[in-house]
Amino acid sequence: MNGKELSQWHYLYQQGLWGNFREDLRAAIPATILANVNRGENQEAFKYTDFMPLLEKPEKKPQTIKQQQSITKILHQALKKKH
Repeated sequence: MNGKELSQWHYLYQQGLWGNFREDLRAAIPATILANVNRGENQEAFKYTDFMPLLEKPEKKPQTIKQQQSITKILHQALKKKH
């Protein structure tokens, strides 16, 4: 994997396509189905959000200049090794 590909994967990971939210969603869907199959006749249907304890994503803090410089240095070193 080259530096460009690494940075692309890093970007996708930061978009939240993986991690706790997706894991909770994968668990919530079958839990919702089971709950709805077994709910009472006059009971309101469950939603998948009823089974997602961490539905609200934590607020992302903006990166500091120092963090950005560190990331840039790491990516630069990765690209330099490939050429």
